[in-house]
Amino acid sequence: MSSAATPHAPWQVGLFARPHQVPTGRWQDILHVARVADELGFHSIHFGDHLVIGPDTDRYPYGEFRHEPDVPWPDPITTLASVAAVTTRLRLGTSVLLLPMRNAISVAKSVATLDALSGGRVDLGVGVGWQAADFAAAGVGWNERHDRFDESIRACRAIWGEQPVSFSGRWLELDQVYVFPRPVQDRLPLMYGVAMTEANAEHIAAWGDGWCPVGLSNEQLASGIDLLRRTCESLGRDPASMTIRTRPEQIVDAAGRIDLVRAVEAARVQRELGVNLTTIGPLAGYSSLPELEDALNTLAQLTRTA
Repeated sequence: MSSAATPHAPWQVGLFARPHQVPTGRWQDILHVARVADELGFHSIHFGDHLVIGPDTDRYPYGEFRHEPDVPWPDPITTLASVAAVTTRLRLGTSVLLLPMRNAISVAKSVATLDALSGGRVDLGVGVGWQAADFAAAGVGWNERHDRFDESIRACRAIWGEQPVSFSGRWLELDQVYVFPRPVQDRLPLMYGVAMTEANAEHIAAWGDGWCPVGLSNEQLASGIDLLRRTCESLGRDPASMTIRTRPEQIVDAAGRIDLVRAVEAARVQRELGVNLTTIGPLAGYSSLPELEDALNTLAQLTRTA
């Protein structure tokens, strides 16, 4: 389906997943979940990103950080490569990759390799992060992350473009080098997990392919979508080329299971605002893989009739 960002564009549903919440207790069983999602026709699966979990989780901007510090947070690109090997059509997303704490050419190379191995299924969500401990562990200054983010976006676009490539930045210098493999997709989608400001809207319109905010009210979401559309139009970019991806507020029971009916209802409201890719999850709180599979079946049925 098309991912044109209009209120009446075809709507897709993917899964947001935290591998450590798989009910078997083995985070590697997320590959089984991905296979089931692929068979059921979900659009995509998306993983978050942390190098470490530090002592500053009270800075988490989306409510209480409900994860013990010793649970696994597997590398998202490596995990998605394994998902690619056991699926055929499921798109592979990050929500979000902490781009500025990594070397830009390493990211560009890994993501291009994943896109080539998967037959062009990568949707890269990128952001600047909220946890200072991640950046300290990577040896990257916390206050540098916004400037590094901007440079890394430009570097990735250059590296994924014509070869040989030259690039001159504060943190990366390339002079007529060849970087292969290249992505299979002509334009690998980059979705920004950032606050919607005029400056960020201009950056997305110039370099990106969508917006993937978290934790916004519907009023804030509608305002951000409107600003992005107007900015695209002013810069000669078709607003319909943008993917708007959200994970709407989800009500959970005492076990942590999402109320799937209410989740789809919330997604339907956001679809009317211009969202064309909803991610639902994490599907936590289930006691077994069969119970989780039943929930995925239910969710697939609900979204088909939404």
